[in-house]
Amino acid sequence: MNEGTVVRVYSDFADVALDGAPGAAVVIVTARMRGRLAQRAGTDKNVLAVGDRVILENPGHEWNVEDIYPRRTRFSRRHPHHSHLEQVIAANVDQVLIVVSAERPAFRPDIVDLHLVAASAAGLPALILLTKCDLIAPGRAEEIAKRYRKLKLPILRTGTDDDAGLQRLRKDLLVGRTTVMVGLSGVGKSTLRNRLLPDSPGKAPTAAVSEKSGDGRHVTTAATFEPLPPKGFLVDTPGIRNLMPWGVHGRQVQQHFPEFADEECRFSDCGHGSEPGCGVLAAVERGEATPERLRSMLSMMREL
Repeated sequence: MNEGTVVRVYSDFADVALDGAPGAAVVIVTARMRGRLAQRAGTDKNVLAVGDRVILENPGHEWNVEDIYPRRTRFSRRHPHHSHLEQVIAANVDQVLIVVSAERPAFRPDIVDLHLVAASAAGLPALILLTKCDLIAPGRAEEIAKRYRKLKLPILRTGTDDDAGLQRLRKDLLVGRTTVMVGLSGVGKSTLRNRLLPDSPGKAPTAAVSEKSGDGRHVTTAATFEPLPPKGFLVDTPGIRNLMPWGVHGRQVQQHFPEFADEECRFSDCGHGSEPGCGVLAAVERGEATPERLRSMLSMMREL
């Protein structure tokens, strides 16, 4: 029996990094998932995910994934075509790095909020990295950051001439942790991966943003799990446009907006609009939450 970590998944096959002695070269094998594992899928759309710890056997002609250890954590979404199924994006991660561009593609607060709710639903802390800050007017980056200041989570920035955010990530926030990196195509995830892993034997492909639409091009096609020296791991993921958080429905959304989670309203069916005695509106009026975040929460409640 051998043990290892799934670093890439292709349908019924997976690349698995075998456990080895500290300091030894990493050996990656391609293994087929046993059919009996698929029968245990339940509500999972994918039985295997990057970050999974697995048991393998090699009877002589090919490697097989014999079993999967229980997941310590899972970052998931509703499957875009089968909303009753959970699609695990990454397993056994410690935190979520939300990468969002200030421009090209334009800043999308709704996408950031969806990722924050997905992280909260998974019980994972989140960090926000605002990229391409050199493309916007001075002060705009601070204006964007203010939206999330009250959440008390790390908000970092990078630009062509500003590596302070990258250095803080590398030296303080990623060390000793397994981090899943998420965001739309074109926001700079692959570029960030290449900068964090300059000595990696392979470079993640990158592509310019579409001149016509201003949207990013889909370059990364599958999640990957890689060691992040000196101590840690990085999961790079494809750009996800439709990230509906798994396990969150309707009014449960409020539990994942920290500034509104503990607010109580006079009426149990309060729509947080103009109803009297609305604790959520009161939080905005007191300056403890922003109107933008309230609109985002209400929109998400309707959508979910």
